[in-house]
Amino acid sequence: MRRTRTVTITAAGRDSGKQFLLTEMSAAEAEEIAIRVLGPRFPDAVMTYGMAGVAILGIPAIYAMPYDEARPLWDRIMACVRPVGTLSAPAPISADDAIEEVTTRIQLRMEVLELHLGFSLADARRVLSDMVPTAPATTENMQTSQDPSESASAAS
Repeated sequence: MRRTRTVTITAAGRDSGKQFLLTEMSAAEAEEIAIRVLGPRFPDAVMTYGMAGVAILGIPAIYAMPYDEARPLWDRIMACVRPVGTLSAPAPISADDAIEEVTTRIQLRMEVLELHLGFSLADARRVLSDMVPTAPATTENMQTSQDPSESASAAS
């Protein structure tokens, strides 16, 4: 059964208080989007870092794509979003008709991605940072600029 989540917009603006139902797309469709975004890096990202790797590599990649390539992918992601109405205010037919703020679209896109990943994007960053060893951040014995006496002797 597909996961769903109801999101209430809390930010100030014309969308404040509106609710949207997010529904997970099929695994096949999600995989197709990931492959189109990551290309040949997709299998390595999944096998090495799991869905956290797909998130961290994929989101910047889709934003870096030419608009004509990214638009159909964003449209498929936004197809997971449906406005929720009330008895006194029926929902518009589509999310495009219901959403009045760009920030709401961005928030809902991120919420859809998090629904598919099963965790937040902040959690993905933490998971990856725990998996990837880093060098200790020290400045001891690190020369960041030339010593003035060295530049004087080099000039003579």
